[in-house]
Amino acid sequence: MNQGTLSSQETQNAVADMLKTTMWRDDRGLWRMPNEWPANRRAYLKENAYFDMIDRVYKWKSNDRVPPEDCLVDSLSREELARHAWVRDMQIQRDVEEYRESRKNHKPSAEELFEMRAAFGPGAEVVDVITGQTYKV
Repeated sequence: MNQGTLSSQETQNAVADMLKTTMWRDDRGLWRMPNEWPANRRAYLKENAYFDMIDRVYKWKSNDRVPPEDCLVDSLSREELARHAWVRDMQIQRDVEEYRESRKNHKPSAEELFEMRAAFGPGAEVVDVITGQTYKV
């Protein structure tokens, strides 16, 4: 085997490891890998989130969004996790509805059309998968 190349098994292991990972952003906006997750999740949550008394869920201080389940699993009961999941789903649903409403009468700019042509080729039909709108570029 040449130096610097991986065996088939090493390649499979590397791919499997990559598929297991999920990146996250720290409080400075830098992307981090899971092995960099703070050892004490409760302390991290306490430092970077607040408890919203109206929705009765934790939310990130930085963006008022409900943290993902893996950030909460060490700190909350099943019922509390279910409530957080429900509020998070409502946030996503609201965001999608707002996006659809804002794009209802959207006409792509010359720059957007240029980018679509560059990405998909002239004459391609591009679909916004959230709104269902199609554009011929």
